Amino acid sequence: MRLGVMFDRDLPPESLVPFCRHLDATEVDDVWVVEDLGWTGAISSAATALAVTGRIRVGIGITPAPLRNPVLLAMELGNLARMHPNRLAAGIGHGVQDWMRRAGAAVPSPLTLLEETVLAVRALLRGETVTTRGRAVRLDGMRLVHPPAVPPPVLAGVMGPRSLELSGRVAQGTILPEGFGPERIAGARELIGAGGRGPALPAPGGGGRAAGGGAGGDRGPGGGEKPDGGPEGAVFNQL
Repeated sequence: MRLGVMFDRDLPPESLVPFCRHLDATEVDDVWVVEDLGWTGAISSAATALAVTGRIRVGIGITPAPLRNPVLLAMELGNLARMHPNRLAAGIGHGVQDWMRRAGAAVPSPLTLLEETVLAVRALLRGETVTTRGRAVRLDGMRLVHPPAVPPPVLAGVMGPRSLELSGRVAQGTILPEGFGPERIAGARELIGAGGRGPALPAPGGGGRAAGGGAGGDRGPGGGEKPDGGPEGAVFNQL
């Protein structure tokens, strides 16, 4: 059991420094930073929190996949993981769909994008050269020049049934939103467990569909299960 505290998005950004320094001197294990549209960026917040502390782990909950190219995201996460080994947990999610639309970043299939983004980011952080032609992510011989010796865990910040199954397939943990009580957590764990072993990235010329189904590939805004959105909590498993 780990004790985590979330830095409230409505606090002045500059107060993150004394906030994290104070937590670093307590028994708190993790501090979580968020990335809600119009507030602050999670990567810069995480970098700041890591730089002013020496013990606590910093969790990102979450970066929206539609706003983050997977190569750039892996570059940022890999850099932080190299400079602060074993002190980063990186959450990726769908993002609030209305926010993604307003930002001009809405995609036809948020589930497919999240699956392919998580797989690509994890592979890049492992130091692999990645070539893939998926339905949402297409990379050609990309790799990190300085991959971290110990890749940070990549988590999925999700809540819907299909998304929870997806998390069980491709992520190393799951971030659940605030308000999940014991019964909902138990149900979420069942869905995560049902996800089974994760797929590989779609290969070039393989039709563009991720192995494992790309759950909800034809379901986007206005069709089928709504992708998850909203602030994420620091409740996660599989770590």
